[in-house]
Amino acid sequence: MDKRRSMNIQMSVVILNLNRKNDLRDLLQSLTQQTVQDFEVIIVDNNSNDGSQDMIRADFPFVRLICLEENIGITGRNVGMREARSEVIFTFDNDIVLSDVYLFEKVLEQFHRMPCLGSVGWKILYYGTDEICNWNYAYDAKDYADREFYDAYVQECAVAFRKSVLEQVGYYPEEYFISVEGLDLAYKIIDAGYDIVYNPHVYVHHKYSKSARKSWRFYYYDSRNHIWFAVKFLPWNWAIWHIALWVGFVFLHCLKDGYWKYYFRSIIDAIKGLPAIMDKRKPLSRQTIRKIRALRKGMIWI
Repeated sequence: MDKRRSMNIQMSVVILNLNRKNDLRDLLQSLTQQTVQDFEVIIVDNNSNDGSQDMIRADFPFVRLICLEENIGITGRNVGMREARSEVIFTFDNDIVLSDVYLFEKVLEQFHRMPCLGSVGWKILYYGTDEICNWNYAYDAKDYADREFYDAYVQECAVAFRKSVLEQVGYYPEEYFISVEGLDLAYKIIDAGYDIVYNPHVYVHHKYSKSARKSWRFYYYDSRNHIWFAVKFLPWNWAIWHIALWVGFVFLHCLKDGYWKYYFRSIIDAIKGLPAIMDKRKPLSRQTIRKIRALRKGMIWI
């Protein structure tokens, strides 16, 4: 198996890890059950201290382990994807389990069949159930979870990309640290003329709590990053509307949950960071805006 992966590979698997040793082991074991086995595995470790690195070296010698000296957030995904040797890249959070043994096979076939395909997402289920998880698409899950459709969103926790597209449009935004990065990358992919498709015929399970309360990260990173996202991509009339909606949306959550300190800090830090964001401003073309509004049922935001 190791020799095969070192020679001709059909795809690369990139996993970002931070202190989830046991979950990561489950994910790696599930990779070995896939019907397609000629792939490389790259794990980018965000400076874990739970023994993850030792476990990988001891139990999964076929993994290429990249150990970072500090936690750099989502930028770690970019490190792994840039190192990938194949044209098709799968990325997974460390708490994903590949329950569908045909996932690699079916998604590879889809990339081969659709030359304009930039990214593929699929069904994500709560671990141990058949209940839909992490549904951030514009369509109602009850009506569309079992239907293929085009959208303008990247579900970061489990997704596949064409590497040549990433090299053309850029990877995840490194200034965000975490949150909103999937939307940012999706709009760049759409703006470059490529498609993002949801495939209902494959699935993974996610060890994600249904009852988890929003943490301070939502109030800080979602607020700050949506402001930056709007300034980077949207025409000014849309940008102002998008920012007002998100600042108001998070404000309403603060009325219920608190976290005012992080909410106000997010706005202050967003303003402080605007000069650097303005240097990256590249408003979407009118054609892209029309396409995204059509894909997202009239919305330019999520």
